[in-house]
Formats: sequence, C-alpha cells, structure tokens
Amino acid sequence: MPAQHHLLHAGYVRDGGVSVGSSVSLVTDGDAVILVDPGMVASRSAILEPLAVLGFGPEQVTHVVLTHHHPDHALNAALFPNAELVDAWARYRGDQWLDHGGDGHRVSEHTRIILTPGHTAEDLTFLAETDAGVVACTHCWWHTD
Repeated sequence: MPAQHHLLHAGYVRDGGVSVGSSVSLVTDGDAVILVDPGMVASRSAILEPLAVLGFGPEQVTHVVLTHHHPDHALNAALFPNAELVDAWARYRGDQWLDHGGDGHRVSEHTRIILTPGHTAEDLTFLAETDAGVVACTHCWWHTD
C-alpha cells in the first residue's frame, strides 16, 4: 500500500511578514509516521490537534523531516520525543549522528529525499508515493516577482 499524505497545517505569511506559519505534513507509510517541517505555527495545538484527529500522539511519530533548518520549518521538531530527525546531511536519533546516502535516501518504503539546494545549500525535497501520485514537500516561494 502506498504512503498517505495529510496536510496538518497550511502555511502562510501575514501582516507584512510579521506572522509566518509553516506548512506541516504528515505522511504514513506502513509503520512509519513521518512529520515534515514542524515549524512556526500560532500555537502548537495547530500541529498536535490535527495529528490527534488522525489517531496519532507526538510519541508515535517515528521521523521528523526538515526540508531545511530555518525556524519557520524546524521550531517544533522537539515535540516528537521518539522521532528520528532527517535532514540533508544525516539522520539523528538521541545523541547519535547517523549518516545517510543523501540524494535518494529512503525514509520509508514509499518515501525518499532528494537534495534540492537553493533557498539554502542544505535544502531537500521529501517525496511520498501515494495513490494520488507523488507528493513533494519542499520549500517554495509564491511572490509575484
């Protein structure tokens, strides 16, 4: 069965850039419960409540993927005490720094990362193969210029 993607929180920029919220995604794939970019939100409940509606508590999250390390994408990563953190460089579990293969690293059977430097040199895109097609979680801008 392919992965399932759920948008927990839709990102935004408001008030001339003073208020910034991250798009936060949940991807389930077999036993993997993967949270992507648990960054800045108005309240932590904006992440935890939709997660609970889907039947998961913070301790059940197995992986947190950061598309890059800016606070608007990473601020709430510590809410998930049992999760392995995955970024462009490595995997982190407790006090262990565990290398991964970089481009193409599979977080789970139907998910992987690709390195997509741009906004930062360490940007990645997280890909999830779902019944609806491939979902890409990445950093993007929506300015008219």
